[in-house]
Amino acid sequence: MIKKMRSQNGFTLLELIATITIICIMILMIIPNLFHLVDSLVLESAQAKLAQDIRLVKMHAIAAERNIWVRFPFAGADNAYIINCPQRGNVEVKLPEGIEFSMIRGGQDTLNPRIVFSPDGTPWGGVTIGLVNRKGESRYVIVAAVSGRVRMDRVPPD
Repeated sequence: MIKKMRSQNGFTLLELIATITIICIMILMIIPNLFHLVDSLVLESAQAKLAQDIRLVKMHAIAAERNIWVRFPFAGADNAYIINCPQRGNVEVKLPEGIEFSMIRGGQDTLNPRIVFSPDGTPWGGVTIGLVNRKGESRYVIVAAVSGRVRMDRVPPD
């Protein structure tokens, strides 16, 4: 009597359980990194938006040929800043959820910090604005005192 050998197609239950377990462990290791990445990206996005708004105010000052400003809250009292816009008046811009001002250094008034651009595009003084997220990461927007150059950095200037 000759026995026919059947070929095995598919996987055993043990192989499937082992594969699913390994995939679940890998997912559990990746998820915390994804949340950290999202927080970092939101911080960088807020930094870029703030720098863009400051540059826009500088351009409006040159175009309107008058002083235009951006005002910041005192000591993180509010997660928003106010732009003096020639066409629409004062516009409040809120920071994204989980982002706060960590420092605002420079300007003339320490209780009501602001950046004022004159009609030639130069600021009344240099300013450093710090932003921080829930994880404690910081990013900075720096406005140069003489040229009005707006730049972004991971570390505050000396």
